[in-house]
Amino acid sequence: MRLIFPVLLALAAAVAVPPSARAQESDEALKKRIMDQIKEELAKKHKDILEKVSKAIDEELSGKAKPETKPEPAPTPKAGEPKSADKRVKDLERKLKALDDQREDILRDIRGIKREVEDADIIEDATKSGPQTRLEASDEFKSYFDTHEAATKLLKTDRDQAVKKFEKSIAGFKRLFYALRKADPDVARGMGVPSAYNVACGYALIGQNEKAIDWLEASIKAGYDDFDHMRADTDLDGLRKERRYLRLLADR
Repeated sequence: MRLIFPVLLALAAAVAVPPSARAQESDEALKKRIMDQIKEELAKKHKDILEKVSKAIDEELSGKAKPETKPEPAPTPKAGEPKSADKRVKDLERKLKALDDQREDILRDIRGIKREVEDADIIEDATKSGPQTRLEASDEFKSYFDTHEAATKLLKTDRDQAVKKFEKSIAGFKRLFYALRKADPDVARGMGVPSAYNVACGYALIGQNEKAIDWLEASIKAGYDDFDHMRADTDLDGLRKERRYLRLLADR
């Protein structure tokens, strides 16, 4: 992992709430409105995922499930010539891989919905008291980065203490990501995107590979594109043989 600071930073809250409105609204009312917005968004995502699952099941039951990418057509057998066993096996293996990919994508979306619920307190905190100036954001990022670095060194001597420090840095980077994800694009890329990437690094170092890859995907979706660094980053060494990690970097 490397320390990344933005060139320009103009922060916006994850849920836009004007200061004047905050002053007139009680903490309880603000919390309820934020949670209502989150629940509404989760309901939409849940509906989309159920539709995907339903479609996948219908296709599989009808025998019409197809790989996401169309395989190269095989030579047409001559009249009366049976289709080779090898070809049939390869066709089935390709179909199975496509179904595995589809299953992984659906499970990832389900975890994404659960993550928004689990992180509700962090999201609320980021919305209400996230950094408001360039200096505040830079100071927060450096603080979480320093905690991450200290935790990395502790892994060799005191894993339990290292994990506790990683939990703090992960929560901090999540706070920045949630606070900046709806900010100006330059601001989001400068601070929010690397924060999501650093969450992935923290999870990878404590062996929570599934969460690590989920956050790598979240960082890429948000705009992370330094794949050469991702391949070389020792923080991610524990993910190198994971199927989802390899799939994530395919053709990049």
